[in-house]
Amino acid sequence: MASKFQNRLVGTIVLVALGVIILPGLLDGQKKHYQDEFAAIPLVPKPGDRDEPDMLPAATQALPSQPPEGAAEEVRAGDAA
Repeated sequence: MASKFQNRLVGTIVLVALGVIILPGLLDGQKKHYQDEFAAIPLVPKPGDRDEPDMLPAATQALPSQPPEGAAEEVRAGDAA
C-alpha cells in the first residue's frame, strides 16, 4: 500500500501536468487566424506584360580635360582617415 505522501506527490504531479497542458489554451482566449492573400504569380509572363526599364538620358555635359585639384593625390590604405 502506498503511503499518503506518495499519493499526494502523484496527485500533485498529475494536477501540475494538466495545468501546464490545459491552462495556456484557456488563458490565450480566442485566437484570430489571418490568411495572407497572395497574388497568383504566372509561371511564364505573357508577351507585352513586361515593363521596360526606364533609361537614363545620355550625358550631354563634357568632362573636363584636367581632374579637379586634389583628385590626383594618391591615397594609401594606412593613410585613410
